Amino acid sequence: MTIDFDALDPFAAGDRAADQKQEPDDARRGTEQAHRTQRPRWMPYEGLASERLSTLTVHHYRGLDDLTLESIGKINLIVGANNTRKTTLLEAVYLLAHQNDEEALFDLIRWRSRVPCDDERLIALVPGFGRISGRFDEDEDEEVAFCLERSNDQISDDDDDRAAFLGRVSIEGTYGEYDYQTSDSVFYRGRPRDTVTKGHRILWPTAFSSPSAVHRPETLARSNRASLERGTKIKIVEFLREHIDPGVHSIEWIDEHGGFLVSHVDFDRARDLSTFGTSFRRIFEMSLLFADVRSGIVLIDDFESGLHAGLLRDVARFVQTLASEMKVQVFLTTHSKEAVDAFVLSKDRASDLAGYAMIQTGKPAKPIEARRFSGEELQKLHEAVNFDLRML
Repeated sequence: MTIDFDALDPFAAGDRAADQKQEPDDARRGTEQAHRTQRPRWMPYEGLASERLSTLTVHHYRGLDDLTLESIGKINLIVGANNTRKTTLLEAVYLLAHQNDEEALFDLIRWRSRVPCDDERLIALVPGFGRISGRFDEDEDEEVAFCLERSNDQISDDDDDRAAFLGRVSIEGTYGEYDYQTSDSVFYRGRPRDTVTKGHRILWPTAFSSPSAVHRPETLARSNRASLERGTKIKIVEFLREHIDPGVHSIEWIDEHGGFLVSHVDFDRARDLSTFGTSFRRIFEMSLLFADVRSGIVLIDDFESGLHAGLLRDVARFVQTLASEMKVQVFLTTHSKEAVDAFVLSKDRASDLAGYAMIQTGKPAKPIEARRFSGEELQKLHEAVNFDLRML
């Protein structure tokens, strides 16, 4: 079976080629891949490397309405029961960071569906409307926003276009009062979509780590190069050697192999990374992403998934170390008290931490709200009553 990594990798949007408008005849002859023309990686706005997201408001997106995270920290724990839209909140951060990059939205939809999607299925799964906004820690007056709309508006007079038309997806990204970017994708049955993109700037490089995600080889290879250049690769291997498998010698990306090979004292030949345990693989791939999005954002869904409970405190400290060294802001979801405690009990990093309890309100207009606790508050409550953020 051939795996469509491009369809399953939620981080692929950070490395997309910008879609340029094609002539209709070219679009009809092409394939879905052919309509994506190559271009340089989408680049962040200048000057944002030192900025950090301080406020996030999800005005409307996939069951979240008028939900605001205030005083966002460097490490942010998103905690709650099932069906409290924790992963949806991570998606909102991802979309805001990628502005008008339509492939960021489409990748999230492919990832949600767990299987590759053709354009007909893709357009059916796009939300009808969404709006997300945020502000920076050093400039609270400067708003950034993401707006999404799916419609059935047709503008073509061509009979073939009208017969094959499936829908339109329009995205607007704004930064401050004057920077305005758009993308407009028109979907057709039986042929590639047409996309017109105006502006190719993102806010921050952003990575999404999920236990159910399949990263493209290109993403892993690039992250491996960045970790070597920025000095995190050796620390990752040392962490795995100290806490999981002392026999590990090295983990190397092999282009011809299309993946990582692990050299081990117990094996005569290096073995594929996939033959090692879930905890080993999850920690390795998640940790690689930090160097690749330096001064950006890492989103980690179901942090504790695949990790042995005895590893949680060590992994939490390692995530905090990588985030500090790479100047990365972290948002992670969990429904595990042990995972929350693993971060809360890192006493020397309490000022970097914020916890948000996702609470079902029972109100149709605002079904979910987020209640914030600082790292210092969480530590005091843990010491006093063994506080459980999930139980609010």
